Amino acid sequence: MNQPASHSFPLRRLAVLVSTMGAGQVILLTLVPLISALCGLSIASLGGLVALGTACFMLAAPVWGGLSDRLGRKPVLIAGVLGILLAQSLFTLFLLLLAAGTVSTTQGLWALGMSRLVYGLFGAAIYPACQAWAVDNSVPARRLAVLSNMSAAANLGRMLGPVLALPGLGLAWLGLGELWALVWLPLLPAASLLLLLPMPGGARSPVVEPVLDVPRLNLPIFALCT
Repeated sequence: MNQPASHSFPLRRLAVLVSTMGAGQVILLTLVPLISALCGLSIASLGGLVALGTACFMLAAPVWGGLSDRLGRKPVLIAGVLGILLAQSLFTLFLLLLAAGTVSTTQGLWALGMSRLVYGLFGAAIYPACQAWAVDNSVPARRLAVLSNMSAAANLGRMLGPVLALPGLGLAWLGLGELWALVWLPLLPAASLLLLLPMPGGARSPVVEPVLDVPRLNLPIFALCT
């Protein structure tokens, strides 16, 4: 059974957290041409890094969903945000080192690949845990609307991502600093962590296995149909 719905639960914080996730994804895509030019990485290499993170994201999401049922929503979200913060900080650091010529392209690609691996594995915790936590604290009649709001928040973040990157791109065009927009990559998960920590703990939601009420005599028929 889910937790009782709470009218005081800060659902807007969850929406903001989801928005920052979407914004970070699009900010990176917005900066791909600039990163390619300044860091000496091909578009194909950067595309491969993005694909690596996405693949890990898809594989890890069901695992995090199960963990949020057993361990609670808030611990899973904290783990996810901390993982994203670490991954984005490393990603930004090695892009800056590549731009400065401090590391070779091969070394940089390996480090960037590891950071995207961490990003995908931990970032996958955000959406399922946020959605489950929001549903846990919503009345049944509002649950579909709450899930729709979470999806809208993610899309709003994706829409705002390029807008957030614009000031940094403007500095680059003015010759005042090429990669300032990268600061958003670690800054967004850091802000999400500050929003998340004061929230009430998301207790475990006991998993109730579905029971198929089928008469015994009909089981062979169902077996044949499958």
